[in-house]
Amino acid sequence: MNYEICYDERNELLRIRLLKDLTCEDAEPLVKNMEKLYTDKSRKYVLCEIESGVTKMPDRETRRVLAEQAKKVNWDKLAVVGATPAIRMAIKVITAVLGRARTTKFCDNEQQALSWLEE
Repeated sequence: MNYEICYDERNELLRIRLLKDLTCEDAEPLVKNMEKLYTDKSRKYVLCEIESGVTKMPDRETRRVLAEQAKKVNWDKLAVVGATPAIRMAIKVITAVLGRARTTKFCDNEQQALSWLEE
């Protein structure tokens, strides 16, 4: 598993840490975990922290699977920290396909992300 996921009760948001490059095998379990953790939550905010081990844009098949699986999960806001230009491009493509580009923001650090999510 190339990611960690948990619900942050204190900040009322889902935290996803991408540790290494995502693969097709990661996509479906990641989204299923999001669904499971969001089941009883009214506010659906996501803070995605991308670690230095994530170095390249997901391949075409992984992007396709992520976009398809992500249709199952509704989130209100997505803040992304630590994305390289290639990763930003992949996230922009996926969020545009899902119609969620306007509720996604790339931030310089966790504090900036948390502040934006609270706006």
